[in-house]
Amino acid sequence: MKRRQLIRHLEQQGCELLREGANHSVYVNRAAGKTSTVPRHSEVNDHLARKICKDLNILAPQSQHDLASLSWRLGGQLRHTPDDTSRSILEPLNNSLPRIL
Repeated sequence: MKRRQLIRHLEQQGCELLREGANHSVYVNRAAGKTSTVPRHSEVNDHLARKICKDLNILAPQSQHDLASLSWRLGGQLRHTPDDTSRSILEPLNNSLPRIL
């Protein structure tokens, strides 16, 4: 995942930049009282991104790998088209649930 994407996700979840270190940026989630460091690399490993989010007590970002894995588990039933993004993920799940009248 790109570092900029991770920082955007952190800020959307309510985290703030606390300070800049020599090699890392320190982010804080004031609501949870948690801090974590983000390295200054252009790419951040997905496992590290999830660990940073866990340290800050926020939701982990969705990566392309996670979506591909979900598609594989559902038997390749996920369809993604630019016009139909909101239904593409939930459609296979909705089709497998029983209908309640």
